Amino acid sequence: MKAAVEAARQEPRPDIVVDGWVLPQSPQQVFADGKEQPVTLMIGNNAREASAFRGVSQASASTTEGAKKALRISFGNMADLAMVMYLLDTRTGRTAAADAWVGDGLVTCPTAQMAALHAAAGHRSYVYQFRRSIPGKGESDLGSFHSLELAYVFGALRNPGWSWLPFQKIDQGLAANMEDYWTNFAKTGNPNGAGLPRWATFTGASEDYMEFANDGRSVPRRGVHPSFCSLDVATVKERLIANQ
Repeated sequence: MKAAVEAARQEPRPDIVVDGWVLPQSPQQVFADGKEQPVTLMIGNNAREASAFRGVSQASASTTEGAKKALRISFGNMADLAMVMYLLDTRTGRTAAADAWVGDGLVTCPTAQMAALHAAAGHRSYVYQFRRSIPGKGESDLGSFHSLELAYVFGALRNPGWSWLPFQKIDQGLAANMEDYWTNFAKTGNPNGAGLPRWATFTGASEDYMEFANDGRSVPRRGVHPSFCSLDVATVKERLIANQ
């Protein structure tokens, strides 16, 4: 309890606290060394993860050491330029663009980098991007916000907790696909199945991923990394070790 209270007093930070007990090494070091668990990953992100945390992200992205560290891992020597673009978009009211800079630096790029390191260690990853945003109240301000995909994965479109979103017919079809992918993966370690668009495993060369598109389709695509994001394994390892 004492440790939890102390942690609550600290600044928001996206990095991991290595306590020497539960975590004897940082995840950065484990993945840099290729010593992560040899399991197949399903990993991805939503198009506007940061929109749900805009007040927090505006305060933390430019001030906390944890956020700055994450941006340096994602963007390297372009981190300062990315931060300038983020602050400019924030101050001029271009919230979607500002959300993209934070989401790219703290979520999208790290996701792709983890998949690249996992592939380099000889393990499979299935990467996705969820881009559906629901027409109506909040669409332009929130877009495809953090956790929105859960309603689809768990078939909860009619759950009262999601009643503020006017889901449409295409959402039902998208949810059915996503439920099938996730269920197949849980059963077999492979999301693919009859009647589903083929979801290819990620490689550093092709960057294959599945896009759950705004029009409700499941679309296989390539080239998952955002601007300024390096997926060169040697470069990523160097940044991880330098920014622990």
